[in-house]
Amino acid sequence: YPLGLLDGLATGPIQAIAPWPTRVPTQVLLEGSHPIVAGLRGPLRVPYQGGPAFTPERGEVDVLARFASGGGAALVAFVTGKGRVVLSSVHLEGPPDEAAKPAAPIHGPERAEERGARELLARALRWALFRPPV
Repeated sequence: YPLGLLDGLATGPIQAIAPWPTRVPTQVLLEGSHPIVAGLRGPLRVPYQGGPAFTPERGEVDVLARFASGGGAALVAFVTGKGRVVLSSVHLEGPPDEAAKPAAPIHGPERAEERGARELLARALRWALFRPPV
């Protein structure tokens, strides 16, 4: 989909993880000191379903997470114009072990790895909306 947001490539689905439209759990490795990932521990196990690997070509693009298999960028953040953009190849909202089922609600009991992914999602949303961290 040529949205024109990322100055680079978004290549996928990543067949080595799963062919489209298969939904499977995969691991991502957090990296960098961007406010979205600062202080979070990884790796995180998250659902993958056809997302691309991002390859920024120029500009100020922060790679926040990479696929453990293959090393492609799974989560990136950058500023463009008057806004902020976060692009994710993985489904941070869903529990990793229930990959074939619809995403679980954002509330209720969850495991540590689910809390990590949902914390990452909450931080990404707050950053994109110019909200301070909580």
